[in-house]
Amino acid sequence: MRRWILAAAVISGACGSDDSGSVAGPTEEKILIELMQVEEVEVRLGSAPGTVVAHVRGFLPDPCWTQTDIDQQWHGPWVNVWIVMRRPAAAQCVQVIQHFERDIPIERTLGPGTYYIRVNGVGREIRL
Repeated sequence: MRRWILAAAVISGACGSDDSGSVAGPTEEKILIELMQVEEVEVRLGSAPGTVVAHVRGFLPDPCWTQTDIDQQWHGPWVNVWIVMRRPAAAQCVQVIQHFERDIPIERTLGPGTYYIRVNGVGREIRL
């Protein structure tokens, strides 16, 4: 189920649509799902050899949004990190941006080489 929700969020974000993905069962409240807005990614070396951390800064559009899932997908030297947020569709919230800052450890130990780390489409290159 999590992969399906993540795929729906990625597709809606990748298409440039203003529409949010949503999930609701027959008696459940409708939930909006989107990718978190990332402003900056800084790649840092971890404490152990070959470990890397993506320091991410971004925001949630209002206090009703919560960051729910972080997923990583590898494609050769590329890693795509997806940060998904959700909120109840009917929630009434003050329009105040909530800043988000987090260190996300990259799940693999990296050997010498060039790697490309993207978080919700914002990326950096790192050479080890």
